[in-house]
Amino acid sequence: VQFLGMADQFAEGPGRALFDAASQVLGYDLFAVVRKDSAVDFGDTRIVQPALLTTCLALWHTWRSEQRPDFLMGHSLGEVTAAAAAGSLAFPDAVRTAERRGAIMADCPAEGSMMAVIGLTSGQVASVCEAASSVGCVVPANFNAPGQIVISGEQKAVARAAELALAAGGRRAVPLAVSGPFHSVLMQKAAREFAEFLSTISLNDPKVPIIGNVNNTVLTTAAELRQELADQLVNPVRWVENVELAVELGVDDFVEMSPKAVLGPMVKRITKNIRVDSCLR
Repeated sequence: VQFLGMADQFAEGPGRALFDAASQVLGYDLFAVVRKDSAVDFGDTRIVQPALLTTCLALWHTWRSEQRPDFLMGHSLGEVTAAAAAGSLAFPDAVRTAERRGAIMADCPAEGSMMAVIGLTSGQVASVCEAASSVGCVVPANFNAPGQIVISGEQKAVARAAELALAAGGRRAVPLAVSGPFHSVLMQKAAREFAEFLSTISLNDPKVPIIGNVNNTVLTTAAELRQELADQLVNPVRWVENVELAVELGVDDFVEMSPKAVLGPMVKRITKNIRVDSCLR
C-alpha cells in the first residue's frame, strides 16, 4: 500500500505536526522520506512501517472528529496503528514499535518468500501447502478475501506450492515484494525478539475494542493486545474471519484509514452486509 507521496496532503497542519513528532523519535525527517520527490529507498521495511503507521494515524486524526467507531481492526502492521488509535499506545511508543517491528522483520535470519494465490478456496490452499511441505516449510499466511490467500515459507516450498496451486485450478500465483517469510513459523526468533521489545513498552487497555488477527477475538485489555502483537508475526492474518466477526457484532459501516484503498475492496468481497467507506476526501 505504501507509495512515495502518500502523505503529501499533510504538508501543513496537524498531520504535519504528527510527522514532525515521529521524526523526533526516529532521528530523521520522516515527511521528507515519504514525499513524492524523495530519493530514499522506500523498500526498506524499517522505514516503511513507521511511515505507514504515521500516515494512517494522520488520516485517523483527521477523521475521528466526525465519528467514534465501535471497533477497530488492523491488518498485520495495522494492528499497531489500531492500538495507537484506541489509546493503548502513546504516539511516540507507536512509532518506536513500528520501527522496531520493521527492523526485527528485516533482520530475521529466516530466509523465504511470500506469494498471493488467486482463485482457490482456503481449504484448497491449505491442501496445497501440506503437499508442498515435503520440500520445506510453507503455510497460509494471510486470508485476505475469498479466492485471495497469501502463502509464506521457504523459497523452494513456496515455489512448489505455487505450482500445485495453478495445477489445482488457481488463476494466478503472484510473488510479493517482501524480505522474508512473514506470518509463518519461520519467524519464531523475530516473534521472541519483538515480544521482548513489547515488554519494555507501556500499553493501556484500548478505549475502543480491537478485533485481533491471530485468534479472531475482541481484545479489550493491554495484556491481550501485547500478546496479539507478538503472536502475530508467526500466525496468519485471519482477515476474512475478522470481517465476518465484525458483522456478527453488528458492524454495518467499515471506514478504511489508508492512503490507498486496499482493505476496503477485500471487505466488499467478504460480505455484502457492510457499507465500505474511505477516510480519503
